[in-house]
Amino acid sequence: MCIRDSDYVLSYDGKTSKYIHNYFGWDEFNQNGNIVKYSGKAFRPAICILICTSLSGTLEMALPPSISVELVHNFSLIHDDIEDNDRVRRHKPTLWTIWGIPKAIITGNSILVLGNKVLNKMLINGSTKSDLYKSQRILTESYLKMMEGQFLDIAFEKERKISEEKYLKMISLKTGALIECSVILGAIASKTNLNEKLFKQVSSFGKNIGLLFGSFNPIHNGHVSLANFFINHRNFNQIWLIVSPLSPFKKNQIISSHDHRIAMVKLAIKNYT
Repeated sequence: MCIRDSDYVLSYDGKTSKYIHNYFGWDEFNQNGNIVKYSGKAFRPAICILICTSLSGTLEMALPPSISVELVHNFSLIHDDIEDNDRVRRHKPTLWTIWGIPKAIITGNSILVLGNKVLNKMLINGSTKSDLYKSQRILTESYLKMMEGQFLDIAFEKERKISEEKYLKMISLKTGALIECSVILGAIASKTNLNEKLFKQVSSFGKNIGLLFGSFNPIHNGHVSLANFFINHRNFNQIWLIVSPLSPFKKNQIISSHDHRIAMVKLAIKNYT
């Protein structure tokens, strides 16, 4: 998260604040006395901002939805760690191992609510009430899909063999839904006139990025059939331009030029026309 993100969450002073600060590492200080930076990849807010600014929006317009999707994502991680019995995340003990499962669940729920609330700030940056309502609906539907994907993932633990079709369905929900949401909310926040055709193009673009991003685990872990599916995907080249600079497995390929990244987004969206 950027400093504005942390300022927003730090402004919340409730019963779960202590645990939220602990989860994000904001109760830790470096040698200079500054709060330790958030260590998440922040892929979802990054793609939200890139889409918004590539469609002539501004960073300020993109901030509410980008913060929102990142908070929703982190809510899911806290719950995932409990469901998967994971004890370490981002090189730190998971929240439930420190404070217990009940407090971790409530902390995750609080972060979800904060994610919902920050979206309302779209109105301050010029979005209409209609666009806000649309964004709220899309966000809510997206994290419901995300939960359905997690349910499928848990169910797969009892199956000896998972078909490619089933796996793709699972990651399209668990990982892809919120990434697609990030793309759509970035487009809405830009105040671009999203007619039905353009909305479908943006949505399709987001789905494919989500699908490819969700493929990194099987590709990284050597699942050849799934890896071949994504490598041979008809839109692989366009999507890879966006995903690879931000991929956790491609840190040495990060492109620092903001204009270059915007150009890649524009190219990818153009190729869906």
